[in-house]
Amino acid sequence: NHDKHKAAEIYKAVSKDKRNTLDQVVQILNSSDVQYSFTPHNSMAFINFMHERGLLKKKPASWKDLYFPDVHDLPGAS
Repeated sequence: NHDKHKAAEIYKAVSKDKRNTLDQVVQILNSSDVQYSFTPHNSMAFINFMHERGLLKKKPASWKDLYFPDVHDLPGAS
């Protein structure tokens, strides 16, 4: 979060993304619509959407079924 330009450089190097320029990736990272955190947010909304559309045969009972126990106690997770 503190050096999004460096994060964009790493992303470009690792992903070999040819569609987005470095400046475009930085712009995406700076978007107010995007949050970067170790805490899962709104996972079940996404899961419910996928399940309703038939993309998931079995819906997880809880967001905790999707993540390692390390994050189960983080605030804001759902």
